[in-house]
Amino acid sequence: MSNIVIDDYKDKRLDDTFFCVEATSNEVQHIWRELNQERGIPWKQMIGLMIEAGQIDIVGKGKVPVCVCLSFNLIRGKLICFYEATSQYVDHQMVEQWLRKNVVKDKKCDGGRDIMCDSNNTHMMLHAIEDSQKIWVVRQTGNKVPVSFDTARDVAQFLFNEEGEDQFNLASPYKISYGPKDVYKSESDLSREDIMIINKELNALWTRHLAPNGETK
Repeated sequence: MSNIVIDDYKDKRLDDTFFCVEATSNEVQHIWRELNQERGIPWKQMIGLMIEAGQIDIVGKGKVPVCVCLSFNLIRGKLICFYEATSQYVDHQMVEQWLRKNVVKDKKCDGGRDIMCDSNNTHMMLHAIEDSQKIWVVRQTGNKVPVSFDTARDVAQFLFNEEGEDQFNLASPYKISYGPKDVYKSESDLSREDIMIINKELNALWTRHLAPNGETK
């Protein structure tokens, strides 16, 4: 990473950032392990930046830089900026002011909530992502009109109604993905967690559809 002063520097990643999380590299690793490895939430690491948020006066040293490492990751298709002040001398208020000026700007989550948190509150980041998306289902043949749902269970009910006994898993003529609430756009594949919910619910629906003697009700 190069050390860049970005007071007037324009980087598309700053504009595209959906949420900012203050976290050390070890904390980011822990968050990745929990979300991606344990829950199967899609996560893609991007190229990061080392920026200079400003300078502070230190007795005997003069002006010294306040450097911040920005690491970018796509989580469920949303660009998340993890940041960590890494210089010897740090002014945390300066770092937050730089982020609010260059990254946060006027962005808000649904409900007007802030798009910044620390590593102890990453549930806020995940809730913000979930609140901004729906699960979209598009048939790959025939009627290709996208349909959106709030939960994986709603998706399972729709697939069962559409396909009945032929729909037991996601190996189907459908594309299922996360996307914006208001307009269809595939932002990310489903998490392993939601795939399991859909398959489990489909099997439960078909089981309830069968009479005890194995015949349909």
